[in-house]
Amino acid sequence: MKKSLFPHDEMRPSQREFYTAAASSIKRNRILLAHVPTGIGKTSAVLSAALENAKGRKVLFLTARRSQHHVVIETVRAMARRNPDLSLSCVSVIARKAMCINPAASGAADHSTRCRELMESGRCPYYTELRRNLPSLSDELSHTIMDAKELVEAGEERGICPYYLSLELAARADVVVADYNQIFMGSLRPSFLGKLGVPLDRLILVVDEAHNLPERIRQSLIFRPAWGLRAVLRDPDTAPRLRYAVLEVLDRFSSLFPEKEKQLVFEEAQGPCRPLLFQNGSDGHSEMPPQVIEDCAGMLEGEGAELLSSLSSFLKLWCDENAPVVRYVGPRGPYLKALDVRPYAGPVFSDVSAAVLMSGTLHPGRFYRDVMGIPRERSRVKRFGWPFPVENRRIFIVKETTTRYAERNEIMYGETASLIAAAVGGIKGNVAAFFPSYEVLREVERLLPVHEMDSRILLERKGMSAAALRRIMASLKADDENLLLAVQSGSLSEGLDYSGPALSGVIVVGLPVPPPDPERLALQKLYSELFGRSAGFRYAFLQPAINRVLQSSGRLIRGEDEKGVIVLMDRRFSARQIKAMLPSDFRPVISENIAEDCSRAFEEWGGETP
Repeated sequence: MKKSLFPHDEMRPSQREFYTAAASSIKRNRILLAHVPTGIGKTSAVLSAALENAKGRKVLFLTARRSQHHVVIETVRAMARRNPDLSLSCVSVIARKAMCINPAASGAADHSTRCRELMESGRCPYYTELRRNLPSLSDELSHTIMDAKELVEAGEERGICPYYLSLELAARADVVVADYNQIFMGSLRPSFLGKLGVPLDRLILVVDEAHNLPERIRQSLIFRPAWGLRAVLRDPDTAPRLRYAVLEVLDRFSSLFPEKEKQLVFEEAQGPCRPLLFQNGSDGHSEMPPQVIEDCAGMLEGEGAELLSSLSSFLKLWCDENAPVVRYVGPRGPYLKALDVRPYAGPVFSDVSAAVLMSGTLHPGRFYRDVMGIPRERSRVKRFGWPFPVENRRIFIVKETTTRYAERNEIMYGETASLIAAAVGGIKGNVAAFFPSYEVLREVERLLPVHEMDSRILLERKGMSAAALRRIMASLKADDENLLLAVQSGSLSEGLDYSGPALSGVIVVGLPVPPPDPERLALQKLYSELFGRSAGFRYAFLQPAINRVLQSSGRLIRGEDEKGVIVLMDRRFSARQIKAMLPSDFRPVISENIAEDCSRAFEEWGGETP
């Protein structure tokens, strides 16, 4: 497509700079890692660049949250309205359970298994009806733009399966919006690509909020003992030597089922990972079960061979003190999580036709490139500056308090509550205060001097529904006397539209440094090996905290005419090491009186509210 598909009248300078960089990378089959501050309009820019330079390739737009799908769908719709002569198509693909309209399956604990049973036996009328009407539906809907909600409504209206309809449409669509897992969870990728009908080398990959990607991949790298081998080994033809070795190993691991989940340090895991030698055969030869399992790899076929290989791999990692894994035990038994995502992300970025990874906190980009194994020779790291006038944003550091774990107490919570009330009193308009955890939020919230404040309290709770989140956003846009209390890295700190008059101020309460649990310490060790000893602590502990701060701060200003203040409420923000990790356009100053400083900022802006 040579025609411009940008959905608005003109590009802002910063937006055009990002668009040009994305288009260049896509044309040259390269990978762009872009730190793109909130407000640039990255979705419109990157979709325009991708579609204009697709040349027969499909655009796969991956997000961390389902709520972000709607933004992509609406952007493609805006493109289609401005270019009615082009037949643009876009579809959102989400988990089958979330789209299921069959009462016989929707409530099942193992939905995927139940869905397949009904489908394969011909007992799902929605799937049967879809297959029967597919030829006519394909012609009718092949040039459509639909999100998941619309697909479910269409399925209910027509009596057809929305999930498999979305896959049929995805195979024909110019743009597909999906979750990270569809590509970066290795077990899902082959099936998903098969349904799209394209290999990786015919995909343009766009990864939104890409700072989330390494951790999301880690969350999927869970490995458990192959309990299914017990059933396979009932076959009388199985070699007694192999049966004995496998059962020895599984019996040892079957003792690790505590009521509460716990991380193990390696010393605690040594018992089951060092099975005793046992005598085998009349010659009294001593053997170690893990070695027997590895030696017998070719004795089983099909599912048995896969399970045996899985158990062997699990044992190697569990027994290797230097492996980049963390070990857990819990009610469902022992398992381990791999920490090095390079073997899982690297092949994707080696094979994909082109990719753009973008985020307002993809900083430093070289860290994300190397930690995900993205080939240096075909990648480019670029940081785009804040797109609005610097005078529109004031950033203050308050040193009178901290949420450092060792200093948390009633006095600190009370001081924090008083400082929040003082800052809110100097800000004209809505304010959002983002906390490092729900626990800190609750402790501070109960001490807020609400009787002295004019603000109505809006409270984020753990596990809030999408409808409840929408009600909070509607309240913020309806009037300007709200104080939102939310958590950093929560649903309200990224992925939602705060444009317009939603916020005049953001208070970031505390530097959310992760606790030094075994997983975090193992990650520090991995990063020290990758980036050098001094970088291990920075990337394992400080960088995730800085990213959460920047993500929360980015809720404030979304347009060039908006103005507001950011308050960093923790003395640690004044430390030289922390300030050096902030982007160069993020310029905080120490506040001696936060109420006066906030009030003065709005006076200088002429009393305007965003």
